[in-house]
Amino acid sequence: MKKLIGRKFYTYKNIIYMLLPAIIASIMCIVYLVGLTFAWFTDSLSGSSTITASSFDLGFKLLDRTSYDNASKDYASKYSMAKQLFDAGMAGAYSSFDDYLDALRKSGLIGEEPKEDDYIAKAETSGDYNISSTDGTKVQYNLTLTRNGTGTGYCIITATDAATGKVISKERTDNFGESYAITISTDIDTDVVISFEVVWGVIREDHSTIDRVLNGGTIDVLKSAISTASYSGSEYKIDVNSIKNNILSNNNADISNKNNLVSNENNILSNNNDNIYNENNLLSDKNNITSDTNNIESVENDIIDDKNIPEDNITSNKDDILNDKNNLASDENNITSDTSNIESVENDIEDDKNISEDNIISDESSTKNGENNIIDKEENNVQSEEISTDKSQSGNSDIEENNINISNDIAVQEDLNSTGDKIE
Repeated sequence: MKKLIGRKFYTYKNIIYMLLPAIIASIMCIVYLVGLTFAWFTDSLSGSSTITASSFDLGFKLLDRTSYDNASKDYASKYSMAKQLFDAGMAGAYSSFDDYLDALRKSGLIGEEPKEDDYIAKAETSGDYNISSTDGTKVQYNLTLTRNGTGTGYCIITATDAATGKVISKERTDNFGESYAITISTDIDTDVVISFEVVWGVIREDHSTIDRVLNGGTIDVLKSAISTASYSGSEYKIDVNSIKNNILSNNNADISNKNNLVSNENNILSNNNDNIYNENNLLSDKNNITSDTNNIESVENDIIDDKNIPEDNITSNKDDILNDKNNLASDENNITSDTSNIESVENDIEDDKNISEDNIISDESSTKNGENNIIDKEENNVQSEEISTDKSQSGNSDIEENNINISNDIAVQEDLNSTGDKIE
């Protein structure tokens, strides 16, 4: 059966095909709705997670270090004394040292061993701490800052005179994350209030000019600072010009220190060079000393060798010296004899000169006589002429011989004079 709808004809089969997607979607929606409703009513809380923001807080621990150290020393002294008495057998009937020590504690002669926890200062209700020196001598407190949280930050520590309200000192720590240890020393015999300001995060600009105390450093809270304190209460008055001047002064001091450092380095280099030069001189001196030592050893060996020369050689040398002395005496005698001979020769020369002069005069007289005789007897016989001629020739030969003797005597005299000069 067909129905006419508009211009189309639809059958029941076509209508089912058209509605089928809508029917399926409706069924799925019902299933999802039922499942979600079931999950909603049957689900339970099985776990939880917490989101925590970063925070920074501090815990404070203030130890009276001076009192604790004094108590520890006193206890150690008494304990040592008790131990010495017990070891010396002066503890009476006590069989063990522990029993003797318990008896001393019960009698009040010695107390319990001091513990740090017994000397931890207690904070006031405001969270501040009061410190003081009982007798005006300097005492020390150990302050430990411990972080409570996960962030980082810093702390401003202020020391205030409880009587006048003046701030004696105000210093800040560096930015830290775990813990910070500081020593506080004071000689003020009245109460000093130590207060803290905890700041989370990096150091603020208005806090950067506050004096800085390093981890492990010391804060001095002294009487001398009370009279010069220019601020009071929790307000910290900052003199900007003074700070600038201090910064400039510190910069100038740093420059001067750097110049001094450079000068010192130059001096060190110069000293090093001097030391090297001195070391070289020292090595040279050592070498000279070694050489001198070797020379001394050589001389000593020579002296030893000289000492070992046989006595026979010494005796022989002595004999040689005596012989030389005798030869010298003999030479002196010879010189004396030569001098006498020279004098004798001189006398002979004088005599020969006198004789020669007499002979020359005699020869001249004979020559004149001969000539006269020749003139007078020219007419005599040949024999008498020959005789006179022979006489004349004999006279001439005698003259020549006398002249030769005179020349020889003069030569002998010159030789003697020369010999005398050499002897002198």
